[in-house]
Amino acid sequence: MKVMTILHKATLNILKPKQFSYHVPIWNQQHRNLMSRQLVYNEFGDPLHVVKYRECEVPPLGKQEVLVRMLAAPVNPADINTIQGKYPVKVSLPSIPGNEGVGLVEQVGSEIKDLNRGKKVILTTSLQGTWRDVGVFQRSSLTVVPDALGDVEAATLTVNPCTAFRMLCDFVCLKKDDVVIQNGGNSACGQNVIQICKAWGVKTVNIVRNRPEINDLKAYLTSLGATYVFTEEELRSVQIFKGEVKKPLLALNCVGGKSGAQLFRYMDHGGTMVTYGGLSRSVKKFTCSTGICWLKI
Repeated sequence: MKVMTILHKATLNILKPKQFSYHVPIWNQQHRNLMSRQLVYNEFGDPLHVVKYRECEVPPLGKQEVLVRMLAAPVNPADINTIQGKYPVKVSLPSIPGNEGVGLVEQVGSEIKDLNRGKKVILTTSLQGTWRDVGVFQRSSLTVVPDALGDVEAATLTVNPCTAFRMLCDFVCLKKDDVVIQNGGNSACGQNVIQICKAWGVKTVNIVRNRPEINDLKAYLTSLGATYVFTEEELRSVQIFKGEVKKPLLALNCVGGKSGAQLFRYMDHGGTMVTYGGLSRSVKKFTCSTGICWLKI
């Protein structure tokens, strides 16, 4: 996706730290000119048009606040939808994008006793604005993570792994050799679903969009533990549900539209479809002719 690619590069660029003198605290009462490089938007719309770069002075540190130097922050579809004004949760403008991120503590407020400089922390409260290189956050919005946890893994810990785990646990009691079918199998959440199911002995049927490098993508998802990987076109003629594997008890739909309807066709009687996204921006009506399983959302 062009928008996400460009913003991803832009976000990585602002997160490259300036050459601060880290042998002394970068925050103190005599150095109020610490600047934060940020991406910000003042109106909803196309991210390529409304997201702007700015530098602004970091405000004084409150008693329960923490100064964090950001190390990494991802670009999620929800971030794009929020900027566009299409996400269910509306933010106040102007706003700094970014729900997830990891950073290092540089300074803590006078009342904070359980957090020290140099600790690696992630944001566990949404809409904090992580697309910046330095930020001030409430202590209650931060959770310490192990230093050994990679920056990429830490920065993406709070959304997709948790979503995958809850969808696999909350709707169907899955057992070994049960089958889960999902579209968006190469998404961040989809990859987490694959790996969790592999660990549990649950089989996955993963649907992806066709592309020139489709064989490489299939090999990659298989290396993560995917049982089957099909394109949307291939799914229309698959025969695996006629005896090779059981019909899926659980379908995970992040695309919607015709792609979601395809999943519905292959589900077992009494199965459950969980829709957690609508990347196609298309609504598909389900009728009795689509399949015989129940749609439980």
